[in-house]
Amino acid sequence: MNPSIDSALLQKKLVDGETLRQKLLVSGLVADGTVTGSQFLGINVNGNNPTMELTIDFESKDIGHHTSKLILVISPASMIKYQVGCLVSIRYEEMDPTQISVNQ
Repeated sequence: MNPSIDSALLQKKLVDGETLRQKLLVSGLVADGTVTGSQFLGINVNGNNPTMELTIDFESKDIGHHTSKLILVISPASMIKYQVGCLVSIRYEEMDPTQISVNQ
């Protein structure tokens, strides 16, 4: 485990991320993005599901190019879909395009 990661803070970020994901499923705009960064945070959830921080570049309808980061838990079988250079479908908040969620 990465000693610089505060597990309580990480848990809060995961819960906040899930809350945001639920909100964006209803009101978020859809875009295609490219994974430009992928980092294992040193913590596995429910066995061997790694917690990852992804950096994603995408174009929003009104504002243009954005780079955003998010933290999520990825199953080992899905890791191939989140490698640097992979295209992913995302949802983002129209008024704050830094708020994104990956359509898993």
